[in-house]
Amino acid sequence: MYSFPATYAAHILEEWFGGFPEHLLRTQGIELSNTKFLVLQLLGLVLMTAGVTLSRKLRFPNVMLTILATVILGNSLAHVARTYLSRGYDPGVLTSVLIWIPLGIYTLLHTRRHMGIGRYLFSATIGVAICVAVDILSRLKV
Repeated sequence: MYSFPATYAAHILEEWFGGFPEHLLRTQGIELSNTKFLVLQLLGLVLMTAGVTLSRKLRFPNVMLTILATVILGNSLAHVARTYLSRGYDPGVLTSVLIWIPLGIYTLLHTRRHMGIGRYLFSATIGVAICVAVDILSRLKV
């Protein structure tokens, strides 16, 4: 389960060294300062790690895995779409395609076999909601 925070750290590094905040401003007009980017990413990493730890202790690992897999797939699809639409490199697309999409698909296929459909879909819905919340937070002028 800790592969999620580890791969998230790799994703953050790709986005940082690829100039993701500047890229968002240039391609979408979204102002995301370097400080806000780092704060949001580190908050995400801490929450992800805490979620993994708590889900193991409180015995809901499949729910957490489904949530995390949905979040990384949503983020990855956004990177792939932006790469396609801009016809250029979108910082984060390499870790998305090489690591997160395979990890997300594998995880969703695995957890589906171990969960009822209602719990599975509810967990995936939470993941989608997290993706939407992150998008909204990144666009706020704070």
